[in-house]
Amino acid sequence: MSDPVATDVSDLPSEALHALGRHLARLRHDLGKYVSLQVRWIGADPEPADLREAVSQDLLATRRGPQGVTDAATLWAELRGPLTGGQPLVDGVWVDLSTSREVQAIDHAMVTIARVVGALREGVAQDVDVRAAAEGAVVVSGACRDLATRIRSA
Repeated sequence: MSDPVATDVSDLPSEALHALGRHLARLRHDLGKYVSLQVRWIGADPEPADLREAVSQDLLATRRGPQGVTDAATLWAELRGPLTGGQPLVDGVWVDLSTSREVQAIDHAMVTIARVVGALREGVAQDVDVRAAAEGAVVVSGACRDLATRIRSA
């Protein structure tokens, strides 16, 4: 990577800023909306079986489409690269928002989410882990929204 990496979005040229806005809109929609969709509908104190079902739907099939389903951790890995200098946002334009509070919150929550995704697939997830993943999914949803809003207003 020989091109400079922008850590301040105000340094980006307008076409790159538009590309970042589109990427963040995709992040907010594909991950932020669906990572906790069912969890938000079941209420504040659901039965463990209901919470497990909601978390399973939200985390194991966060993105659904013609290409199949993608779990939350895999989707974040895909969307994270252009936000953290792992791959260019657009040709020749790299950004690194890895130190932003929102990206750090998502990264932190995804540690638990990824672990619980694996446990759900193996059928060994404990109720306490499912609840922690549900809480993490709500954090991810809010952080996606907050990052998109903050960058859009920059």
